[in-house]
Amino acid sequence: MKLNERDNFMPKFWTMASLGEMATYLNGRAFKPNEWEKTGKPIVRIQNLNNANAAYNYSSSIHEERYLITNDELLYAWSASLGAYIWKGGEAWLNQHIFRVIPKPNVDKLFLYYLLTKITSELYAKSHGSGMVHITKGKFEETQVPLPPLNEQRRIVAKVEELFSELDNGIESLKKAREKLKVYRQAILKHAFEGKLTAKWREENKDKLVSPEQLLARIQQEREANYQQQLKNWKAAVEVWEQSGKEGKKPIKPKSITFPKVNVTPDMPIPKSWAVLELEYLALESVLGKMLDKQKNTG
Repeated sequence: MKLNERDNFMPKFWTMASLGEMATYLNGRAFKPNEWEKTGKPIVRIQNLNNANAAYNYSSSIHEERYLITNDELLYAWSASLGAYIWKGGEAWLNQHIFRVIPKPNVDKLFLYYLLTKITSELYAKSHGSGMVHITKGKFEETQVPLPPLNEQRRIVAKVEELFSELDNGIESLKKAREKLKVYRQAILKHAFEGKLTAKWREENKDKLVSPEQLLARIQQEREANYQQQLKNWKAAVEVWEQSGKEGKKPIKPKSITFPKVNVTPDMPIPKSWAVLELEYLALESVLGKMLDKQKNTG
């Protein structure tokens, strides 16, 4: 339902009312920067409402009582960042661009809080400006909304808070489940690289397994072949460089290769047919790829 339009499905005994009919809205005081202090009561600005870590300015002076707020006051920011809030920070002075909302006797404060939260997106559409938006008090108070009887307002609040509590519990459960999944993933990876996930396959394919020494020999062969190809490419590049009058830098000769040694006493539990090597010997392009290609047909 859009604002200012009566919902055809509005329950019986509900009525349409303007926000101005439901509460009194008192704007905060226009504190000047030269009035800011380091001690006294905090001055609540919009950034203090939407950012718990925002720093406060203070005032030790006495101002009109209408600007003094206490715990559980309903506030509504109407400029820059629209939104409803229940204040929980103790006694403080209210800055401008925030309404102190005082519900009428037939309006429940928490019902109005949830109602204002619900319609804030629609109030944005009615606001002025781009980026730093604001809504005028006149248009704000003229806004029409559905209003149920007081006892039903309280039942709505109770149900909303019950459902929100369930949602919060659900979110907490999801967080715990996510942490358990992280642990489970790590356990799977640990088992994978200890050979536990392929233990049955090794038992059933003993004839296809190679020894660590054979595996090392394959790596050495592939590394040697890869190096010889690099050396060949380098020699061709040098020849082109010389033919072009040695312009630019001379192509860099590939570094000679070293061969890995098998760690015969690994720190981790692994199957007998596995080998422990330094990671660099498995990180060369084509070496590992060719080895994997060769073993596609063997499991």
